[in-house]
Amino acid sequence: MNGDGKIGLPDPGQCGEDGKDIKARDGDEVPSADGEGDDVSDDEESMDCYEALVLMKSRVLLVENDDSTRYVIGALLRNCGYQVTETSNGLQAWRILKDTSNHIDLVLTEVNLPRLSGIALLCKIMNHKTRKNIPVIMMSTHDSGALVLKCLSKGATDFLVKPVRKNELKFLWQHIWRRRQNNGFPCGSKGDTQDLKPKSDGDSNFQPQQQ
Repeated sequence: MNGDGKIGLPDPGQCGEDGKDIKARDGDEVPSADGEGDDVSDDEESMDCYEALVLMKSRVLLVENDDSTRYVIGALLRNCGYQVTETSNGLQAWRILKDTSNHIDLVLTEVNLPRLSGIALLCKIMNHKTRKNIPVIMMSTHDSGALVLKCLSKGATDFLVKPVRKNELKFLWQHIWRRRQNNGFPCGSKGDTQDLKPKSDGDSNFQPQQQ
């Protein structure tokens, strides 16, 4: 975990003078996903995959119980080019995920949630036949080493410390890209992070909140 509280990704760049600008700003330049000094071909490939994933409208399931925080993070995600499905508790998030006809590329969830905690939700996802392939990013205002290690040991892909910055959200596509590569899908393909033909296991009539 670096000074920004981010796990497993290189520093994507600065975002504000003190790391607290959580308001979306129009016209922000999208920096390269790779570090300086890499080959130009790697930069171009990385950005091509970013553009492909954005054009495919990758969908993020945002799970946050605080209304104002959910509104801000949701707006930042949309400003970065993602489609967003929002919910305020872990139980409803699991109902969305259980219906595998709902296309979800990545889950961004608060640790402390009502009805079903973020960690319990993470465990359910990791134990599901197909949904375990979806990257799960945990977030919290608490950044204790014990909490971070607990989330990562249970299968979380990354851990973000609130307030979450726009650059941290902008580069969530890297997790989707890597997971698709691991599953054998090129970044520009229509392959999901779940099986090509998933079987629904209930709640097929549930309609998630899409914005």
